[in-house]
Amino acid sequence: MILLKDLRGELRQKLDGPCMLRVGREDDSLFVTDAPKRLSDAADEARTALEAGGWDVRPVGGLWRLDLGEDRWRSFIRSVPREEGPDPMEASLQLYSLAKRLTKAPVPAEDQPLLPLRILLKALDSGKAEAVLRFFPPYLAVLLREKKPMPEAAGWILTWAMNRGIF
Repeated sequence: MILLKDLRGELRQKLDGPCMLRVGREDDSLFVTDAPKRLSDAADEARTALEAGGWDVRPVGGLWRLDLGEDRWRSFIRSVPREEGPDPMEASLQLYSLAKRLTKAPVPAEDQPLLPLRILLKALDSGKAEAVLRFFPPYLAVLLREKKPMPEAAGWILTWAMNRGIF
């Protein structure tokens, strides 16, 4: 499964220069870079390469916020491995029950919200399960109240992470 470290490597290759690249603090993107400032003349070429590679590039205050484009997100969702969860006695009960809840009903990739996937991938990158447990319960409550689709892929990613001892 593709994680942020894999995406970071891809971005480094496409940016091909001495610029800052870090996980974004905002929830609307995965990464942020100062490439427009550092690459100057090569910035347009780098942006073209990023967009051709399926990245969404949004300029904000001299920086670029980088996120997977819509097609890449949907492809990512479809590629998430579906596997049996860990033994509930050996897993965090909160994470286990969250994963089970999310994987209960199939949701087409096109209908799944992307925000929870960004939050989850960032939490996996930092190893902080608390971020997942803080974000998901109130977010899912709103989705349920508004009768919106659940982020099923997030449940499968959680299951994958628990099976590998990441969370």
